[in-house]
Amino acid sequence: MRRCFALDSAKDGSPFVDDRWGYGNPPVDYSTRTFVQAMEKQERNASCKSLTSRSEALLKYVNALFELDTGPVRKFGYVWLSQHVRGDVNAIGYLDQPLKFFLRNLTESGVLNRTALLLLSNYGKRVGSMALPSSIGDHEVKAPFGFLVMPEAFLRRNPDVAVALEVNQRRMVSAYDIHATLLALARWPDDKHSSTERGLSLLRPFPHKRSCGDVFAQPDACACLGSRSTVLPYAVDLPLFARFAIDHMNDATQANFPGRCVRWELDRVNKADVIGGGEGSEYRSLLSKGILKLQEDGRLQWLQERWWKPNQYCGQDDDVDGDGDGDSDEEDEEAHSLEARVQIRQLTGADLAGAFVIVYVGFIIAGILAVGELFYVFSTRAKRETHLNSIAVSDHMKQAGYVWRKSMDLSEMRM
Repeated sequence: MRRCFALDSAKDGSPFVDDRWGYGNPPVDYSTRTFVQAMEKQERNASCKSLTSRSEALLKYVNALFELDTGPVRKFGYVWLSQHVRGDVNAIGYLDQPLKFFLRNLTESGVLNRTALLLLSNYGKRVGSMALPSSIGDHEVKAPFGFLVMPEAFLRRNPDVAVALEVNQRRMVSAYDIHATLLALARWPDDKHSSTERGLSLLRPFPHKRSCGDVFAQPDACACLGSRSTVLPYAVDLPLFARFAIDHMNDATQANFPGRCVRWELDRVNKADVIGGGEGSEYRSLLSKGILKLQEDGRLQWLQERWWKPNQYCGQDDDVDGDGDGDSDEEDEEAHSLEARVQIRQLTGADLAGAFVIVYVGFIIAGILAVGELFYVFSTRAKRETHLNSIAVSDHMKQAGYVWRKSMDLSEMRM
């Protein structure tokens, strides 16, 4: 059994909220969102030494929670300290002492003897006047630091994990690998080498050669030199693939906006980037696998000859079975089966008559609604005028009564 909690020092711009109202039912057992909202309302200057910042309060909360003896119930916490990383380039220094006390308390209380601790940095200042305009700053944005602390007793019982962690310090690690590692720890010891579609667990040694393509990192997020690749890992006809993509876009626009869009044509292929695996890599993208399967089945050549022969459309000059229709017998059978399911024909007079009936009924409904609206407006106006007239009569009667009372008073004075 596990208990999960998520802590965030900012009520807006967090990985869970991001300027929205938040979860109706948070996906964790304990959430501090209301706690953070209350602190934001009460604090005046979280950077003042006389006040306790939200980040410091959350770290103390984590200390107290993990010091509790919950028996067989294991705890998992995700803490996002984002209060001091925005707006002020020096604000991160306010976390030095709170983090120092946090780590010291975890050590002295014995929590780290049974708990794995993972520290990850943010991507740093990417834009604005405080962004570092240097190669070092660019590298920091693309390669944030990470620290993983494992209990000594755990490493002694599992020396292979200790060796893997030592080796992987010198390997390329991605956020997908961190995710796979957390899954492996959560399932331990049932699944010691958990891996995902894009990540590997840090609890086993990584391959010696890993590229940004291997870890599914986009070229603009890759910190390696020469990360952009213009060579596909397999013998693929780039113009063929490009024409396939453009033809797909043309078909989609024609289906949704018939006769209203210009058909695109391929001019040339300038470059192509590979994401997800290179030659000899153990990683292969789904796209490359699909292309390889087309090559093995022989359909890639068929697509090239069938769809994109110059000056050839709809199977012209490609009559295989000799029946004059430009198709083979197998293709004829497939076409007949498709025709049985889908019939495409031109509009007839009956179709247009049905359309006019729909328009006529629509006009009748609109006329009824218009008459009802006019009746409502006139009735409302009549009621309003009647009400105003009654108010005017009442005011006139009150004024007449006032004059009458005044005249009576004057007559009494004369007597």
